[in-house]
Amino acid sequence: MVERLGNEIGLAGAALVAEAQQPESKARLRRQTDDAIARGVFGVPSMEVGDELFWGYDDFPYLELFLAGKDPLDATEWQKWFGAPRPSAVRRRFRPRDEGD
Repeated sequence: MVERLGNEIGLAGAALVAEAQQPESKARLRRQTDDAIARGVFGVPSMEVGDELFWGYDDFPYLELFLAGKDPLDATEWQKWFGAPRPSAVRRRFRPRDEGD
């Protein structure tokens, strides 16, 4: 079936199947899979642009916006989530330190 599909789109289907069965091709696929997992890819389709990862068909519109320079997420606002916690988010001690510590 893969050979037939390759032929239908103008590729050498038999050559593609033969190449895919070679140990070097399988090793390359394993390396690329390990590299993708290390970068945070967890499904397909996954598109990586710089350090941005877009996952799933539903991300295609956001990828298109990002590539056009119209990212809907404001980078300044987004970075606020990665900074130090704001004082209101810091847990305070309930009792003074000298009371039974």
